[in-house]
Amino acid sequence: MLLPQDLVGIQGQAAKSRVDELLEYMEVAERDDYLPALLSGGEQQRLAIARVLANRPKLILADEPSAFLDTTRGTKVMERLKKIARENQTAVITVTHNAPMIEGFDHVYHLKDGKLNNNIER
Repeated sequence: MLLPQDLVGIQGQAAKSRVDELLEYMEVAERDDYLPALLSGGEQQRLAIARVLANRPKLILADEPSAFLDTTRGTKVMERLKKIARENQTAVITVTHNAPMIEGFDHVYHLKDGKLNNNIER
């Protein structure tokens, strides 16, 4: 989890504090010392999202971020992505086949059979 921060020069206690904050936020803090192979698919997914958030990016591309998660955790992940987008002025572009997961996003585009639907929700 420290690697993304190390790559941009954030180290030491600042990096460790950010990692702890994100692991807690994504509800995987109790698994911080587990090898990836010992985590469930959902835990791996939440850990991957935490890793993406480590350096507070301005753009997040999320392909099926709620995959491998039950409905409750999937909804929480999507809610957190929306919250992060608003709080940090981050653009979140996500792809999902699970329509209920996109409720509350500012812009929703539907792609069907390779064609963009002109009915854009706001």
